[in-house]
Formats: sequence, structure tokens, C-alpha cells
Amino acid sequence: MTDQWMPNLASLGWNTSDLALRSPLFDTASMVGSWGTVLPRIDLGAFNQVNQAASMLTGMWPLIGKDALSGFLPDMPTLNVFGDLQESIRSLLGNWRTLADFGHGLAEAGLLAAFVARQAVLNGDDETVAAFARHWLGIKRLTEAAIDAVKSALLDDRWLGKAAGNVAKFIRKLYKEEYHPAHRPVWETQLGRQKVGSLNWPVVQPSGGTVERGELLLAPEPGANEWQVSDPHALMVWDKFSAEERQILQAMFSTSEPGMTWAMAAEDCGKPAAKGEAVRRKLKRESARVVAAVSR
Repeated sequence: MTDQWMPNLASLGWNTSDLALRSPLFDTASMVGSWGTVLPRIDLGAFNQVNQAASMLTGMWPLIGKDALSGFLPDMPTLNVFGDLQESIRSLLGNWRTLADFGHGLAEAGLLAAFVARQAVLNGDDETVAAFARHWLGIKRLTEAAIDAVKSALLDDRWLGKAAGNVAKFIRKLYKEEYHPAHRPVWETQLGRQKVGSLNWPVVQPSGGTVERGELLLAPEPGANEWQVSDPHALMVWDKFSAEERQILQAMFSTSEPGMTWAMAAEDCGKPAAKGEAVRRKLKRESARVVAAVSR
């Protein structure tokens, strides 16, 4: 690691390379994932306005002149307000500078921690990776899959070009949106708010042995996936189609895929797109004939 990536953290009271050891304020700042919730947002416009007010007060006090008013108002304590306000603004500007310096140092600490954790991945140091995930990414449940996802996020080069204050937040985004779903075990995922099971789960048999769940599932009967048409009018139309055309009809109407077209249905059956359009026209024609025959 080059010196340009090694900020001086001594002024922040952080003199150890152990990512698990740091002050409570560091933990608080890193857990929230955004320095803005710990440090105030001070834009340049607000700073300039306060600076102008301070300059105005600095020049106002000599213009008022205490001696000029002493003959008219010998006791005027309200004039002290100007001096108090001037001192308050001076103190405010000093506090802003302190907070700004601390914010930059804290951001540099996050950048350094990310580089140390990235190197730990290459060195096989899972303990350091877990410390980074816990203290800087705010991940509480560190399963094996979660650690693997954090490693993948740390090895992703896209965060290298981010500003120091955004590094931890961007790595957490990579972890949450890309790598954690990819590393999550299938039985921890959900479809329709229902957990997905694994066909490889062992099932204890009455005899005492175990067998995978998938082996206990019965195969469908031959023809079970074919349409069972019972409506007499539909049967009149259905009988007009060949086995090849029926496959296209089934592909067209048995899917929940949005935007399915006749051309797509034909291609799903290994037929040219024009065949799907021909089946569509035939279905329209035969349906009209059945409706006309029934209406007589």
C-alpha cells in the first residue's frame, strides 16, 4: 500500500491496525453508513454568510463608539450584545473548522479500513474481514455466505475511485444489491413470501436411513402436462388443430410471461415465427365458425 493511501490517524486517537479496536464514536459513525448523520452539513454559502456577519460586527463596534453615547445613555448594557454576538460567531466558526477536520479524518479512516480489509481478503484473514463488515458496513449477522459476499464486494474495483467519505457506503451497496443475493443459500431466498426449499435436503426414512427429498417426488404421469379440454365448444375448436398447432396454442396460453406473442410461442416450440401467426389466424377463424354454429 503506498503512502498516499495512508492517512495520519494519530490525531483521531486511532493508532492500531486492528479494525475491531476503535472509539465508540467511530463505531457510531460507521454503523450509520453516512457521515451526514453524525457531522452537520455545512455548505460554503452558510459559511460565507456567517463570515460576513462577523466582519460587519467587527466594523460596527468602533463606529458606534462607547464614548459617543456615554453622555446620553450612561448605562446601556444592550451594547454588550454586539460584543457577545461577535464572540459567539467566532466560536461557531472555530467549531465548524474542528468538525470539518474531524469529518475528513473520519472519511480517511474508512478508506484505510477498506484497504486493510481488501488486503485481508487476499491474505485469507477472515477475522479482519469480519471486523470490517461489522464495524464499517453494519452487518450484524455474519454468516459464512455474508463473509463471502463482503469479500467479493471488497475485491470489486469500482469502489477504488470513490471519494473517501463514500467508500464504506458504496461497498455496503455492492454487498446488499449484488453480492449478498448471489452468495445467499437457496433455502434463505423467498418467492411469493414463501421460503424456497432444497431438493437435496436429507429426509429420514422409517427404516432409519436418509434420502434426498428430490428422490421422494413422484414423476408426473405421461401426458400430465397436456391440456385437458372439457368444454364442448372448446373441443370443437381444439379438434381442428394438429398436434403441432396444439403445442403452439399451449405455449401461448399456458404461460404467465407478460408480452408473450404468437411468434414467440412458435419459436418456443421450435417452429418459425410465421407458424405462430398462422395458428392465430386459424384460431380466430375456427372460433368464429363455432360461435356461428352455436348461435343458429
